[in-house]
Amino acid sequence: MQIISTANKAVNPNSDIEDQIQFDFLESDQYLDSKRQGYAAFLVIDADGETKQYTTHVSDLALHIDYHNKNSTEKNHNVYLSQAMFANHSRKKENLASIKLIFIDLDYYNITALKNLNADDIKKRVYNLCDAEKIPRPSITIDSGKGVYIKWILEHHLPRKALKRWDLVQNKLIEKFDHLGADSNAKDASRVLRLVGSVNHKTGNTVTIIDSNISEQNEIETHNFSDFADNVLPYTNAQIQLFRQQKSDREEINAKLGKASKATKKKGYGSVINSENKFTFVKYNQHRYQDLIELVRIRFGDGGCPDGQRDLFAWLTVNYMALAHSHYKKFDFWRESKAVIAEICPKWTQTRLEQAASAVFKRLLMAQAGETVEFNGKQVTPLYTHRTSSLIRDLSITVEEQRQLKAVSYTHLTLPTSDLV
Repeated sequence: MQIISTANKAVNPNSDIEDQIQFDFLESDQYLDSKRQGYAAFLVIDADGETKQYTTHVSDLALHIDYHNKNSTEKNHNVYLSQAMFANHSRKKENLASIKLIFIDLDYYNITALKNLNADDIKKRVYNLCDAEKIPRPSITIDSGKGVYIKWILEHHLPRKALKRWDLVQNKLIEKFDHLGADSNAKDASRVLRLVGSVNHKTGNTVTIIDSNISEQNEIETHNFSDFADNVLPYTNAQIQLFRQQKSDREEINAKLGKASKATKKKGYGSVINSENKFTFVKYNQHRYQDLIELVRIRFGDGGCPDGQRDLFAWLTVNYMALAHSHYKKFDFWRESKAVIAEICPKWTQTRLEQAASAVFKRLLMAQAGETVEFNGKQVTPLYTHRTSSLIRDLSITVEEQRQLKAVSYTHLTLPTSDLV
């Protein structure tokens, strides 16, 4: 719903005149809650260019806004207001108490193709982009007197500990709105923006709300931050939690495998002395070949692998079976490997099954004899080992598939560390 607004009041133009809804629309009330404990910050530039900064408790904010809007008109002051609340009188990020909005400053006049447009034209382009990118439309759109502010009001105040993910959202939105002049220098939580109702004395225009999205309850539309972030960022919060858990599991496995490595005689993959470490190594590789069998079932059902994928799946699966049992010479690998291959490649003949098993069986015998092969200048086991990231890439394993697996997961996929917050 479009709202035509002056500085502090908004009227619903779609209702009947006698039934019009009049809002006491102090814009800052939407994110600087006067009932909470905290401070808002003002930055004032007077007609001589002198700058003054100060803070006031949010309970007194309305009085200060009225005062500055009057001075902005009568004394040619440019007035800016913080978008966040602070725990004390210092407007520093580390002192932030809470923030209840996401915002972008669009300096569209810096874009050659847009400099002759007006704020309403930019608003339409913003809405088109939001619809195309499946981003909620802004709660409030403001003509800053020269550019445009777009603000998404959140359902709840975010504490300082949520700023890492909030910063990620800000950065991603800056990228998405870059072609509309998004100011990358106006994205931090301690930022001040021009006060609605004041005058931008660079142009003489008043800072005005040009559109607001109103809910069915006749309130400014607000957004759940977690849902909003999931829409904007490359990974959802649930995925990140999964990555973290898997990373923790991976580190635990690596720690145990590291102990196993120290207890291993230097005979290639020699016999592990410590039985507990041996069990850890065996269990890890068991999970891998069981994951590959499960992946075949997930993708292809009981029919097994189709043509073109049988060789790769068969080879990888029995290779990890061999790694899991390389320390047990009594293990009947020949029989067990053919049974596994028959399960994932049921259309293969007995001869073809034996050919697939034989290639790995030879390498298993070498490993059990303590033999090694050279790889990248190092002596390693004759059996093949892979990074899980390589398995995920080569087999195109999706996140949904990984959730059903034990060892082949995003734990080993390289992710941007900035996304894991």
